[in-house]
Amino acid sequence: MPPSPLRRVVITYEPEAACRARLQAVGFDAEVSAEIACYLAQATDLEAIKPELAATLSEAGLEAEFVELDALIDALPGLAARRDDTILWCQTDGIAYYRGSSVSALARLAGIPLYGSPPQAQHLCQDKFKCTALAASAGLPVPPTALAEGRRVIAGAEVLDRPGPFFVKPNTLGAKIGIFGDSRTADAAAALEAAGRLWDRYRDRAVIQPFLPGHDVRVSFMDTGRPLAASLGIARLGKDPGSETGGAFMTMRDNASL
Repeated sequence: MPPSPLRRVVITYEPEAACRARLQAVGFDAEVSAEIACYLAQATDLEAIKPELAATLSEAGLEAEFVELDALIDALPGLAARRDDTILWCQTDGIAYYRGSSVSALARLAGIPLYGSPPQAQHLCQDKFKCTALAASAGLPVPPTALAEGRRVIAGAEVLDRPGPFFVKPNTLGAKIGIFGDSRTADAAAALEAAGRLWDRYRDRAVIQPFLPGHDVRVSFMDTGRPLAASLGIARLGKDPGSETGGAFMTMRDNASL
Protein backbone atom coordinates (compact mmCIF):
# COMPACT_ATOMS: atom_id res chain seq x y z
CA MET A 1 0.00 0.00 0.00
CA PRO A 2 1.55 3.38 -0.98
CA PRO A 3 2.22 5.83 1.84
CA SER A 4 -0.38 8.53 2.45
CA PRO A 5 0.41 11.89 0.80
CA LEU A 6 -1.06 13.69 3.83
CA ARG A 7 1.39 16.24 5.15
CA ARG A 8 -0.65 18.96 6.86
CA VAL A 9 -3.61 19.04 9.27
CA VAL A 10 -5.44 22.39 9.35
CA ILE A 11 -7.39 22.64 12.60
CA THR A 12 -10.11 25.28 12.41
CA TYR A 13 -12.21 26.55 15.30
CA GLU A 14 -14.38 29.45 16.45
CA PRO A 15 -13.02 31.07 19.63
CA GLU A 16 -15.56 31.55 22.40
CA ALA A 17 -15.02 35.32 22.42
CA ALA A 18 -15.75 35.56 18.69
CA CYS A 19 -18.97 33.60 19.08
CA ARG A 20 -20.02 35.73 22.06
CA ALA A 21 -19.39 38.97 20.14
CA ARG A 22 -21.30 37.74 17.10
CA LEU A 23 -24.32 36.71 19.19
CA GLN A 24 -24.40 40.09 20.91
CA ALA A 25 -24.19 41.79 17.52
CA VAL A 26 -27.45 40.12 16.46
CA GLY A 27 -29.27 41.11 19.65
CA PHE A 28 -28.59 38.49 22.34
CA ASP A 29 -27.73 40.02 25.70
CA ALA A 30 -24.38 39.35 27.34
CA GLU A 31 -25.68 36.67 29.74
CA VAL A 32 -27.40 34.59 27.06
CA SER A 33 -24.47 35.04 24.67
CA ALA A 34 -22.14 33.65 27.33
CA GLU A 35 -24.46 30.70 27.96
CA ILE A 36 -24.59 29.78 24.29
CA ALA A 37 -20.89 30.36 23.62
CA CYS A 38 -19.92 27.96 26.42
CA TYR A 39 -20.93 25.16 24.03
CA LEU A 40 -17.72 26.02 22.22
CA ALA A 41 -15.72 24.62 25.13
CA GLN A 42 -13.91 22.22 22.79
CA ALA A 43 -12.52 25.30 21.02
CA THR A 44 -11.92 27.12 24.32
CA ASP A 45 -9.99 24.15 25.69
CA LEU A 46 -8.01 23.89 22.46
CA GLU A 47 -5.75 26.80 23.39
CA ALA A 48 -4.17 24.87 26.27
CA ILE A 49 -3.46 21.73 24.24
CA LYS A 50 -2.22 23.26 20.99
CA PRO A 51 1.45 22.47 21.74
CA GLU A 52 0.65 18.87 22.72
CA LEU A 53 -1.56 18.36 19.68
CA ALA A 54 1.03 19.83 17.32
CA ALA A 55 3.76 17.67 18.86
CA THR A 56 1.68 14.50 18.53
CA LEU A 57 0.93 15.23 14.89
CA SER A 58 4.59 16.03 14.29
CA GLU A 59 5.54 12.59 15.61
CA ALA A 60 3.32 11.16 12.88
CA GLY A 61 5.10 13.30 10.29
CA LEU A 62 2.28 15.84 10.03
CA GLU A 63 2.39 19.62 10.25
CA ALA A 64 -0.34 21.26 12.36
CA GLU A 65 -1.81 24.62 11.45
CA PHE A 66 -4.49 26.38 13.53
CA VAL A 67 -6.94 28.66 11.73
CA GLU A 68 -9.72 30.64 13.42
CA LEU A 69 -13.07 30.29 11.69
CA ASP A 70 -13.23 33.97 10.70
CA ALA A 71 -9.94 33.54 8.81
CA LEU A 72 -10.97 30.36 7.01
CA ILE A 73 -12.63 32.00 3.98
CA ASP A 74 -9.46 33.92 3.13
CA ALA A 75 -7.40 30.78 3.67
CA LEU A 76 -9.51 28.59 1.36
CA PRO A 77 -7.62 29.31 -1.90
CA GLY A 78 -4.34 28.29 -0.31
CA LEU A 79 -5.91 25.20 1.22
CA ALA A 80 -7.48 24.21 -2.09
CA ALA A 81 -4.11 24.60 -3.81
CA ARG A 82 -2.71 22.01 -1.39
CA ARG A 83 -5.76 19.72 -1.33
CA ASP A 84 -3.57 16.73 -2.24
CA ASP A 85 -1.64 16.83 1.04
CA THR A 86 -3.94 18.77 3.41
CA ILE A 87 -6.92 17.77 5.55
CA LEU A 88 -9.34 20.03 7.45
CA TRP A 89 -10.30 19.19 11.02
CA CYS A 90 -12.97 21.37 12.63
CA GLN A 91 -13.01 21.76 16.40
CA THR A 92 -16.24 23.77 16.67
CA ASP A 93 -19.70 22.23 16.72
CA GLY A 94 -23.12 23.49 15.73
CA ILE A 95 -24.97 24.97 12.79
CA ALA A 96 -27.80 27.13 14.17
CA TYR A 97 -25.79 29.28 16.58
CA TYR A 98 -22.21 28.45 15.62
CA ARG A 99 -20.65 28.14 12.22
CA GLY A 100 -18.40 25.15 12.76
CA SER A 101 -20.55 22.63 10.94
CA SER A 102 -20.36 24.76 7.80
CA VAL A 103 -16.71 23.72 7.48
CA SER A 104 -17.72 20.30 6.16
CA ALA A 105 -19.73 21.94 3.36
CA LEU A 106 -16.92 24.38 2.57
CA ALA A 107 -14.44 21.51 2.41
CA ARG A 108 -16.66 19.64 -0.02
CA LEU A 109 -17.14 22.75 -2.17
CA ALA A 110 -13.39 23.36 -2.35
CA GLY A 111 -12.51 19.69 -2.75
CA ILE A 112 -10.46 19.65 0.43
CA PRO A 113 -10.42 16.40 2.45
CA LEU A 114 -12.16 16.65 5.82
CA TYR A 115 -11.79 14.74 9.05
CA GLY A 116 -15.26 13.99 10.40
CA SER A 117 -18.80 13.44 9.19
CA PRO A 118 -20.07 14.56 5.76
CA PRO A 119 -22.09 17.80 5.55
CA GLN A 120 -25.52 16.20 5.43
CA ALA A 121 -24.87 14.23 8.63
CA GLN A 122 -23.16 17.16 10.36
CA HIS A 123 -26.09 19.48 9.73
CA LEU A 124 -28.85 16.97 10.43
CA CYS A 125 -27.46 15.97 13.81
CA GLN A 126 -27.88 19.53 15.10
CA ASP A 127 -31.68 19.27 14.78
CA LYS A 128 -33.23 16.96 17.38
CA PHE A 129 -36.70 16.88 15.80
CA LYS A 130 -35.38 15.95 12.36
CA CYS A 131 -33.09 13.29 13.82
CA THR A 132 -35.98 11.77 15.74
CA ALA A 133 -38.16 11.76 12.60
CA LEU A 134 -35.37 10.11 10.61
CA ALA A 135 -34.86 7.43 13.27
CA ALA A 136 -38.60 6.74 13.37
CA SER A 137 -38.77 6.40 9.58
CA ALA A 138 -35.93 3.88 9.77
CA GLY A 139 -38.00 1.77 12.18
CA LEU A 140 -36.09 2.62 15.34
CA PRO A 141 -38.04 3.07 18.59
CA VAL A 142 -38.22 6.77 19.50
CA PRO A 143 -40.32 8.68 22.02
CA PRO A 144 -43.34 10.59 20.63
CA THR A 145 -42.08 14.09 19.89
CA ALA A 146 -43.73 17.47 19.37
CA LEU A 147 -42.04 20.56 17.96
CA ALA A 148 -43.02 23.96 19.34
CA GLU A 149 -42.12 27.44 18.20
CA GLY A 150 -42.71 29.56 21.25
CA ARG A 151 -45.99 28.53 22.81
CA ARG A 152 -47.37 27.16 19.54
CA VAL A 153 -47.03 23.51 18.50
CA ILE A 154 -46.07 23.26 14.82
CA ALA A 155 -45.68 19.46 14.55
CA GLY A 156 -46.73 16.44 16.60
CA ALA A 157 -49.56 18.15 18.50
CA GLU A 158 -51.06 14.75 19.40
CA VAL A 159 -48.13 14.18 21.79
CA LEU A 160 -49.60 16.77 24.17
CA ASP A 161 -52.96 14.99 24.25
CA ARG A 162 -51.47 12.35 26.54
CA PRO A 163 -50.97 12.81 30.29
CA GLY A 164 -47.65 14.18 31.58
CA PRO A 165 -45.01 14.48 32.71
CA PHE A 166 -43.21 15.97 29.70
CA PHE A 167 -39.61 16.93 29.05
CA VAL A 168 -38.85 20.15 27.16
CA LYS A 169 -35.49 20.97 25.58
CA PRO A 170 -34.10 23.26 22.84
CA ASN A 171 -34.22 21.77 19.37
CA THR A 172 -30.78 22.86 18.17
CA LEU A 173 -28.78 23.77 21.28
CA GLY A 174 -26.55 21.30 23.10
CA ALA A 175 -24.46 20.97 26.26
CA LYS A 176 -27.66 21.17 28.37
CA ILE A 177 -28.12 24.82 27.42
CA GLY A 178 -31.75 25.75 28.06
CA ILE A 179 -32.42 22.73 30.28
CA PHE A 180 -33.47 23.87 33.75
CA GLY A 181 -34.71 22.13 36.87
CA ASP A 182 -38.30 22.67 35.72
CA SER A 183 -37.77 21.36 32.17
CA ARG A 184 -39.66 18.30 33.36
CA THR A 185 -43.24 19.56 33.44
CA ALA A 186 -46.39 18.07 34.94
CA ASP A 187 -48.73 18.78 32.03
CA ALA A 188 -49.03 20.12 28.49
CA ALA A 189 -49.75 23.71 29.54
CA ALA A 190 -46.55 23.87 31.57
CA ALA A 191 -44.63 22.23 28.71
CA LEU A 192 -45.75 24.94 26.29
CA GLU A 193 -44.81 27.62 28.80
CA ALA A 194 -41.31 26.11 29.05
CA ALA A 195 -41.13 25.99 25.24
CA GLY A 196 -42.10 29.65 25.13
CA ARG A 197 -39.31 30.52 27.54
CA LEU A 198 -36.78 28.80 25.25
CA TRP A 199 -38.03 30.79 22.28
CA ASP A 200 -37.96 34.06 24.23
CA ARG A 201 -34.50 33.46 25.65
CA TYR A 202 -32.64 31.62 22.87
CA ARG A 203 -34.83 32.05 19.75
CA ASP A 204 -34.85 28.28 19.47
CA ARG A 205 -37.73 25.94 18.88
CA ALA A 206 -38.38 23.27 21.51
CA VAL A 207 -38.91 19.53 21.36
CA ILE A 208 -41.47 18.16 23.81
CA GLN A 209 -41.50 14.48 24.70
CA PRO A 210 -42.97 12.30 27.43
CA PHE A 211 -40.51 12.21 30.33
CA LEU A 212 -38.93 8.77 30.55
CA PRO A 213 -37.37 8.03 33.96
CA GLY A 214 -34.12 6.13 34.04
CA HIS A 215 -30.42 6.72 33.48
CA ASP A 216 -29.05 9.45 31.22
CA VAL A 217 -26.60 7.58 28.99
CA ARG A 218 -24.37 8.97 26.25
CA VAL A 219 -23.17 6.62 23.53
CA SER A 220 -20.52 7.60 21.01
CA PHE A 221 -18.99 5.64 18.16
CA MET A 222 -15.85 6.01 16.11
CA ASP A 223 -14.85 3.45 13.52
CA THR A 224 -11.34 2.53 14.63
CA GLY A 225 -11.18 -0.69 12.68
CA ARG A 226 -11.71 -2.67 15.86
CA PRO A 227 -14.80 -4.70 16.79
CA LEU A 228 -17.96 -2.65 17.31
CA ALA A 229 -17.95 -2.95 21.10
CA ALA A 230 -14.36 -1.69 21.26
CA SER A 231 -15.27 1.35 19.17
CA LEU A 232 -18.17 2.40 21.40
CA GLY A 233 -17.88 4.92 24.20
CA ILE A 234 -20.64 4.63 26.80
CA ALA A 235 -20.98 6.98 29.76
CA ARG A 236 -23.73 7.37 32.34
CA LEU A 237 -24.48 11.02 33.11
CA GLY A 238 -26.25 12.82 35.90
CA LYS A 239 -25.33 10.37 38.66
CA ASP A 240 -24.67 13.04 41.27
CA PRO A 241 -27.58 13.11 43.77
CA GLY A 242 -26.45 16.64 44.64
CA SER A 243 -27.33 17.92 41.18
CA GLU A 244 -30.07 20.47 40.57
CA THR A 245 -32.60 17.68 39.93
CA GLY A 246 -31.22 15.12 42.36
CA GLY A 247 -29.73 13.16 39.50
CA ALA A 248 -33.01 12.69 37.58
CA PHE A 249 -31.48 14.55 34.62
CA MET A 250 -28.66 17.01 34.04
CA THR A 251 -29.31 20.72 33.66
CA MET A 252 -27.31 23.66 32.33
CA ARG A 253 -26.19 24.45 35.87
CA ASP A 254 -24.98 20.87 36.42
CA ASN A 255 -23.09 20.88 33.14
CA ALA A 256 -21.38 24.17 33.95
CA SER A 257 -20.24 22.78 37.30
CA LEU A 258 -18.34 20.03 35.48
